[in-house]
Amino acid sequence: MKMKQIFLAMIFLLAGHTCLTATERADIVVAQDGTGQFHSIQDALNSIPDNNKQLKIILIKNGVYTEKLLITKSNIALVGDDKDSTRIVYAELRSNWTKAPNNHRDGTLDSADWGSAVVNIGNGVTDVTVANLTVYNNYGSLHGIHDHQFAVRGFNATRII
Repeated sequence: MKMKQIFLAMIFLLAGHTCLTATERADIVVAQDGTGQFHSIQDALNSIPDNNKQLKIILIKNGVYTEKLLITKSNIALVGDDKDSTRIVYAELRSNWTKAPNNHRDGTLDSADWGSAVVNIGNGVTDVTVANLTVYNNYGSLHGIHDHQFAVRGFNATRII
């Protein structure tokens, strides 16, 4: 019984250390309440230089972020406070997106799908991590149409976690 208590105590200590380390390592904090550098995730992404070579950790505080993300830079980690309480939610139906004019925002892409998801990862982007948060395309639940919907979509992207 004593060994079990010691083991559980070690797990709690390690879990607490891991959470503390993630918060301490954040390069950018996004918070809807104004306690971070940015209110929106896309604004935080846009602040990263185009030629970024080092991992940039974006800590996203709890909340529902109703936005579509266009990730065009490499070496980025989007890390939520809590997988259930940090949510990126957007309603997008692929067929609506591809029919709409002027939806091809990145001229380097040949895909009509660029931008058809909640989280869109661009051509040639590498090393992107999305962790400890929920990405939800809620088009079907809002409109009752359950055609093709993307939550996360990459186009020629590699090493995506």
